[in-house]
Amino acid sequence: MQKFIARESNKEIVESIDNSTRDTERRTRPMRLKNKKNKALYFILILAVIVLICAIGFWAGSPERLTEMNTLGGLRNMAKNSAEIERIGRFAVQQHNNNQNTFLEFARVLEAKEQVVAGKMYHLTLEAVDGGEKKMYGAKIWEKPWMNFKQLQEFKQRSKPTRPREE
Repeated sequence: MQKFIARESNKEIVESIDNSTRDTERRTRPMRLKNKKNKALYFILILAVIVLICAIGFWAGSPERLTEMNTLGGLRNMAKNSAEIERIGRFAVQQHNNNQNTFLEFARVLEAKEQVVAGKMYHLTLEAVDGGEKKMYGAKIWEKPWMNFKQLQEFKQRSKPTRPREE
């Protein structure tokens, strides 16, 4: 009788080991898509992720804008009528006046570009009044805001004086 009980308990142990092995296999086996409904949901999920990625890409900007932004050291157009650009344009004229002992009067910024270097290099086309005549100048201003550094690198007359038309 003891042999019978021992055999029965051995069978139970073997069966319990088999069951635990099967449970472990079930848990570690990758999830399978069992029916068409699950496959459709999985497809919709993947499609939604792709659409989201595309939407973010379009939201970030056009390819030209992305190329322009990613060009290291490249020039980027700026709004010429912003307060920041006007402040930098006035600074350029003031520094030119101090360096050359002249008196130009700032009129407006005609064109503004920005270049990211160790800080920012602003390339401005300015209009300034010299002795009653409006003239165009090109200026390059280097700025490092974190160091409170701003320096006029270049200031040159760009073209002949522009005179207002008399009608």
